[in-house]
Amino acid sequence: MAQFIAETEKINDLEFVKLVDRKNAIQAQIIPALGNNLVSLTVGIGSKISELIWIPSEIKKLKDGHHQFYGNPILFPFPGRIPSGQFDFQNQKFQVPINFEDGTAIHGFVYNKKWELSQISDPSDRDISLKSTFRSTPAIEKFFPFPFRVEMTYTLRPFELELSFTAENIGTKAFPFGYGIHPYFLLSGERSDWVLYFPAEEHFELIDLLPTGNTHMVPEMFDFRKEKSLKDIYMDDLFGNLKKDTDGYTTCWIRNVKTNFKLSVISDPNFDFYVLFAPKWGPFICIEPYTCIPNAFNLAN
Repeated sequence: MAQFIAETEKINDLEFVKLVDRKNAIQAQIIPALGNNLVSLTVGIGSKISELIWIPSEIKKLKDGHHQFYGNPILFPFPGRIPSGQFDFQNQKFQVPINFEDGTAIHGFVYNKKWELSQISDPSDRDISLKSTFRSTPAIEKFFPFPFRVEMTYTLRPFELELSFTAENIGTKAFPFGYGIHPYFLLSGERSDWVLYFPAEEHFELIDLLPTGNTHMVPEMFDFRKEKSLKDIYMDDLFGNLKKDTDGYTTCWIRNVKTNFKLSVISDPNFDFYVLFAPKWGPFICIEPYTCIPNAFNLAN
């Protein structure tokens, strides 16, 4: 029997797709109908199955929209905030819906939409993958008049989950876009047991969580170029000038010093910016690779 298989299951009228590595006791659960969101990633550590992804409540409440962001939201056509949902592009003014309590538009239009499940690969001993797509709707094109189609493939391999994303302009006009992901990594146990390695040298000045365009060297508090404890570290900050390898890839990680379990985030050369979000109110850290900074549409002007 194949090492990698896919299973589907319905819970509260939601279809889950489970990508399973049976040999290594790893399982990823995705809900295409809720933003193509990765709502669970479990791994066997010793005799214990550990959850790596944070969600705030039961799935039923997620379906009813009780919580906006959880799991791994997909951020397109912009990551981060746009103040008042307003931007200019090619001498035109645009107003997109305000969807956050601080009066901003945040994280684009696809993170909570129903994606279409387009393909699940056959069982194999190498990997298993799930491909889903989303096409802009008339409701979206009313305020963002740029038809687009996006596609994401989750591929599970031994000890690796790859996310591959494609955006396609299916209209006749150029439009601005950025892309990011927002994985909520669960810090199980004591926060003091976790350390972070994050090779950023640049820290962005923010006012009301919006970048001014000014940057400075990363302050000592947020300097993780050597592993440092996350105890009493809380942040919602934007970073740049990340160390990359010879192929242009960036690697960062969290590690549990008691178990030595390490979870790495590796991004390709398209991602020059990261947000680190680790609030006091939740037992998680979000390590978010972005292709552009928040409010890039306005700052580009």
